[in-house]
Amino acid sequence: MHADTATWDAFAGLFAYPGGQRERLRGEWGPRVLTRFPELEPALTPLIELVEQRGEGECEELFTRTFDGSAERALELGWHLHGENYARGALLVRLRAMLRANELDEGSELPDHVSNVLRLIGRVDATTSRALQEQVLAPALDKVLVGFGEDDNPYKHALAGLREALRETDGERSAT
Repeated sequence: MHADTATWDAFAGLFAYPGGQRERLRGEWGPRVLTRFPELEPALTPLIELVEQRGEGECEELFTRTFDGSAERALELGWHLHGENYARGALLVRLRAMLRANELDEGSELPDHVSNVLRLIGRVDATTSRALQEQVLAPALDKVLVGFGEDDNPYKHALAGLREALRETDGERSAT
């Protein structure tokens, strides 16, 4: 069993730029993820509480400071796996083709942005989903999490929760 499309879309929403999306994060995305993965409540609560207590501008500023100002925390997964070389370019082309085949708009982000990859894994076949999780998401997230160091950032906890959700879905696949 792997998490449904709505759950992966909700996870994608947690890691998309929060501009204009604050209400969805507070009212839809966090609860949707927690419905499927209730054990992630400690990991997601800091981000959900931040959104509930802070204004839109503060949420946008934290997102930008967290991810755009640090290469080690960048949400472009291919960069963590391949740097700026041909292998990343090939990954971008494959992901862009998958996004188009699934009628997903990549928006203003590159195809290897965590939010785009998360939206894909709920829509592609099980073999492709597993490959994306094991070969792209998991190893890149491990590197992003190292990039936080000791920083006690709500996004760090949410990314650690995502990593745990991937471990859980991997365990579910192994049990079947």
